Amino acid sequence: MSRSMMLFLAIGVPVLSLLLACLGVATLAVNLTGWILLVIGIAFVAGPILYYSRSGQPYWLSSGGRVSQEEKGDISFWLILPGFLLVFFGSPLEFSYLPVTIARNIALEGLGLLLFSLGLGLFIWARRTAQDQYSGHIQIKVDHILVKTGPYRYVRHPAYSGYLLMSLGIAIGYSSIVGVTSVLLLLLPGILYRLRLEEKFLSDRFPMEYRQYAQKTGCLFPKMR
Repeated sequence: MSRSMMLFLAIGVPVLSLLLACLGVATLAVNLTGWILLVIGIAFVAGPILYYSRSGQPYWLSSGGRVSQEEKGDISFWLILPGFLLVFFGSPLEFSYLPVTIARNIALEGLGLLLFSLGLGLFIWARRTAQDQYSGHIQIKVDHILVKTGPYRYVRHPAYSGYLLMSLGIAIGYSSIVGVTSVLLLLLPGILYRLRLEEKFLSDRFPMEYRQYAQKTGCLFPKMR
């Protein structure tokens, strides 16, 4: 993992999380989506502290094992980050300060909450299934295992599918053109770049097995039978 990414995770994430919680507080009285931002903001501040108190190390450090292949410079992380920031910060700011361009109603807020909940559930399922194989830094360990259970039975990158659903939930919940546009033009291309890099690493590590696995599963969403 690059030094710049570690600095961002150690300093930038807590600061941005507090700002996100503040945006949630500022909008929750008039939009249910504000509760999501508030909870996320608190979770990203408290979560790393609790993890450190239990494990004795920062959450971004590898869980162990010798690395055989990894992304240099964490380029994919920096490509994804602008889309996330615009969705999660631009959406509530547009809702609060820019003229209304999309009708704001409880139906869109409900749809946003539903999409976010589905995405969060999918991400948690994927994270719990992958366990130590999951990492925010793209890397392949010497003892790496190709996970094909849980949501990975149907989708090769369920965690990224969860990210997209959560981001769309925020954008739709705030009736945000900025948010939806950011998902389509920034976040999605960044995620596609990252998953293609992951697939290259996995194909190098598991040539035949991964090819057969890819033929049976969808990339971000299940294949239509």
